[in-house]
Amino acid sequence: MKKESKTLAVFKNKEFIKLWIGQIFSYLGDAIVQIALMAWVISLGGHSGSEMSKILFFFILPSLLLSPLAGALSDRFSRKTLMVLSNLFRACLVFIIPVLLFSKSSTHLHTMVYAFSFLIGSGSAFFFPAKQSALPNLVKSEHLQFANALNAGTSTIAILLGAVITGLYISKFGLDKSLWVNGFVYLTSAVIISLISFNNSSVASKVTPKTDISTGIKFVFNYLKTHKNTRRLIILSILLTLVTASFFNTLTSVSTDYYHIDIAGLSKLKAMLGVGMILGTFVVGFAGKYARTSTILACSFIAVFLTTATAQMVTTYYLAWIWLVLIGIANASMVITIDTILQKATPDRIRGKIFGLKSTLTSLVFLATTWGVSELVLTTSPFKIFKFVSLTSLLIALAVVLFDNKFRHFTVSTFIGAIFRILFPVKIEGREYLVQNGKMILAGNHTGWVDTLILQTACKRPVWYITGPVAFQLPVVKHIIKYFNVIPIVPRKGREGLDAAINKIEKGEVVCIFPEGRLTEDGNLMKFNKGVAYMHKNSKALIVPFVIQGGFEAWAYNKPFPTFRKIVIQFGQPLNMTEAEDKDIVNELKNRVQFIKDSLERREKALNKNYYENVLDLMQLKSDANAPVKALSLKDKGKWTELSYIELSRQAKNFGNFLIAGGIERGDRIAILSESRPEWGIALFASFQTGAITVPLDVKLTISELTSILSDCQPKLLCVSTHYLETAKEIKSLVPSIEAIYIIDDVKDQEFPTVYEVKGPEGDMGRERSLDETALIVYTSGTTGNPKGVMITFGNIISQLKDFEALFKIDSSDSLISILPLNHLLELNVGFMGMLHMGAMVSYSTSLNPKEISKIMKERQATYMIVVPLFIKMLKNSVEKEIRKSSKQAQSTFNFMYNVAKYLPIRRRRLMFKQIIDGFGGKMKGFVSGGAPLDADVAEFFERMGMPIYQGYGLTETSPTITTNTPKYNRIGSVGKPLPSVMVKISAEGEILAKGGNLMKGYYNKSEMTREVIDEEGWFHTGDIGEFDKDGFLYITGRIKNMIVLGGGKKIFPEEVEAVLEKSPIVKELCVMSVKIQGGSKDGTEEVCSVIVPSDELVKKYKDDFAGLEKEISSEINQLAKAGLASYKCPTVIAVSLEELPKTATRKVKRKDVQAWYYERYSRV
Repeated sequence: MKKESKTLAVFKNKEFIKLWIGQIFSYLGDAIVQIALMAWVISLGGHSGSEMSKILFFFILPSLLLSPLAGALSDRFSRKTLMVLSNLFRACLVFIIPVLLFSKSSTHLHTMVYAFSFLIGSGSAFFFPAKQSALPNLVKSEHLQFANALNAGTSTIAILLGAVITGLYISKFGLDKSLWVNGFVYLTSAVIISLISFNNSSVASKVTPKTDISTGIKFVFNYLKTHKNTRRLIILSILLTLVTASFFNTLTSVSTDYYHIDIAGLSKLKAMLGVGMILGTFVVGFAGKYARTSTILACSFIAVFLTTATAQMVTTYYLAWIWLVLIGIANASMVITIDTILQKATPDRIRGKIFGLKSTLTSLVFLATTWGVSELVLTTSPFKIFKFVSLTSLLIALAVVLFDNKFRHFTVSTFIGAIFRILFPVKIEGREYLVQNGKMILAGNHTGWVDTLILQTACKRPVWYITGPVAFQLPVVKHIIKYFNVIPIVPRKGREGLDAAINKIEKGEVVCIFPEGRLTEDGNLMKFNKGVAYMHKNSKALIVPFVIQGGFEAWAYNKPFPTFRKIVIQFGQPLNMTEAEDKDIVNELKNRVQFIKDSLERREKALNKNYYENVLDLMQLKSDANAPVKALSLKDKGKWTELSYIELSRQAKNFGNFLIAGGIERGDRIAILSESRPEWGIALFASFQTGAITVPLDVKLTISELTSILSDCQPKLLCVSTHYLETAKEIKSLVPSIEAIYIIDDVKDQEFPTVYEVKGPEGDMGRERSLDETALIVYTSGTTGNPKGVMITFGNIISQLKDFEALFKIDSSDSLISILPLNHLLELNVGFMGMLHMGAMVSYSTSLNPKEISKIMKERQATYMIVVPLFIKMLKNSVEKEIRKSSKQAQSTFNFMYNVAKYLPIRRRRLMFKQIIDGFGGKMKGFVSGGAPLDADVAEFFERMGMPIYQGYGLTETSPTITTNTPKYNRIGSVGKPLPSVMVKISAEGEILAKGGNLMKGYYNKSEMTREVIDEEGWFHTGDIGEFDKDGFLYITGRIKNMIVLGGGKKIFPEEVEAVLEKSPIVKELCVMSVKIQGGSKDGTEEVCSVIVPSDELVKKYKDDFAGLEKEISSEINQLAKAGLASYKCPTVIAVSLEELPKTATRKVKRKDVQAWYYERYSRV
């Protein structure tokens, strides 16, 4: 349901409209009578600012004398009745004024004018508190500010109209008739207000039980003692009145005595001021919802400061317009804001008394100021009074912001924080975990006297601190801290303090608690108390753990003076355990804080150690270095699951310790069957720590294939996601070596435990892993035979990590979107461990839909993505499809830019195609492609967009990368240059041979097969045919096992033919292979066959006309082949399939399966 606007809601409120119109007539009447009385004095020869001020003085005097009574009566009797009687009283007065004034001699007229001013003001003194007290009974709290603004704005308009109308009416009909008209104005107000229907339960509509007035007033003063915000608002109202009265009376004096302006000119100046006040009501009514109250007030007082400081420069009506309009805006903004807050802050039963007291005090100040100004203008320059107003306004503005929590926070974090950071250089880590808006609990270690300042400078929001009684016993500190968001905990009344903290949290505030309850004595963590759990469960706010490293050394509790040194504060991943037991919450929080603390201490000591010699140390180093950074995340069902580096390390260590305690030995195998997700990393790193060998499994394999693999490697444990739990259960029954199943995602299961549920022993139980130890057994995809288990060592992994670290300058600002399965070694070694090694973030998706991937790229600000050629081609087609949907002019513009792009540097290209790049998240630096040959036109397309594709080459046996293109060296069509630690050469037969630290240990349980691919000199025979160009870039020209040998001895590599044919827009997929002709004169000979999967558009075009489809495809293929290939390389057999070609998990086409399909369908050609 659409939310109704505040404006519409207020105008639909019929009872408010009656009050609104009624008070307009009431203020209109006041304006008319004031101008009329001033005109009468001027007509008698009085022309001084002092006499004008006296009229205003006597009009305001009743507010001083009668407001307490008026406020008490408005709480005691019907507020509607008071407003009606006030109007009737003033109406009677203005009806008799002309009679009395005309019947007296001129010597008594001045006294009569002052007397009538007092009586009219008395009526107004009862009207104002009743109206202000009644307004909250008519409109909702959220509409109150707009209602006040509307009232103030229209009242100002009424006053302006009254001044103008009175001036015109007097000049035409005389003073007496203008006053008669004014009487009917008051009567109209009385009638309209009498029609208002208040809620029966409100004080505004009924008479309350009678109590002694003095008792009520005492109650008000007691209320103000305990409610400092109300007290501050009244003080602010008094200060505002001081400024306003000084300004208005000085303005009148300057106008009449200094510039000798007549009544018409004075009315014009008041009109200017009134326009400003009207604009001010709009500022508050409409723009006020975007600004804080303190900001509005401070800006308004500063505006008064600036304008009054320049008063002497105003010498023309044009400048007066600018000057007075600004003053009017500021004044209206302040009045409306203060009244609105006061209305909301005070309960209905005493609201009248509060406004009555406010009216009395402000009237006293107004009258005193009016009298003071009237005396001062006789002895000093009015411009000096303007300077006083200017200085006072500035001081009030400063006071307003000093009492504002957010400003104090700004002051501490900006100014005091700047000084603090010079003395104690603070490094802030994990700030992204802080909740920017809404409730939050901060909980961490209490190291020393500088902790609160560290937290205040680290947070972008004001923080409330739960503080023990000791702080309030310190002589100076106790007076300071009460102004800086402190929630005291009183002995034996701790629950009251915690409830006060929960109240703050519920209002969206940040509360910090040190669960230890006191400062550490030795720098170590002490026992955590349960107060934090109580706050968490009752407020439902996230707990953000933090650790301050160096605070104890900087200024411990027993040190008289500080030691200036570097300090680190690190925030961890938020804790959300509202349904858990108190002790579990406290234990989990303490474990997290302790783990972060240990991590920071290790990092401080980790300076000169060679971490590449010990894999576990290297893992720990990277975790400590990037602790709060988001490491792994998964978007599933619209929600992100995330693990920071330190949480990944903590969870992996806990699971690893649990497995070691449960009997896992060095060399045991642990298999992982799961889609790509953050918890995959927990299982992997836990396995590394136990000394076991990890076996990543392809989730697309059948149970039969998985059983075959697991029977070969004999794992002891199987880690599985919930999605594949049923498969795991069946496999466990077929593979006897599997003793246990553990679920890696955070879903409770009655039968099997999750990695989050198990609790390992504390301490560091991880077993050291040497570089030549086997880390992984990765089973190859099996395009040419039964899968083989490739043994990858830690040395192989580190070799790849160091090479990619040198070639790709990646850091914690980078983000990778992962779409390939983690049993794919390029994704595991480069996209997973490689990115974590360099401090980047890896994000996973449950969808491969280009639109969903694009959305994730935007959310995660992706900079890199590892892809296979088929996927990147799909992205290209998606972009081209959107371009074809655009107008012809847009398509022409794109084609022009595309043709020009190849001559421009990459930065210019990125600017030209910014709209397309934004579709990929806006930060994409490039793609890494492997697993299959990449079409040159696809590479060229993204190169011109400014998002290069870095194609590489390798095999599972080489961990996997042998060569790659890089940001520094990228040549389309090639697979790049060899990695720094890899040697590559071309054999006499043209086969690519590789050797280096990336070469596998061998095939698991297949030593003979290992010797077949690794020769005596240690060269690995890839089985691929290739060549280097003069600059050292490698080109793959074919695969020995795929080579087709024709009857005449000619040799053809299918990849070469596919590169030409796949350029056709009607080809979705294809596979080129050899087939044996059966029968006829060519019986038994090999021919080149191409199996084509047509594009979706072509299939729709022909629908049921398969013969027509085959005919168009044959024609297209023959034309392309003749144009781009030697005649003997052209396919002589063309087959069409409407089904997707069979592929491996890495999206490579299984040629043997395609051949089997062909022979099954076509028995003769």
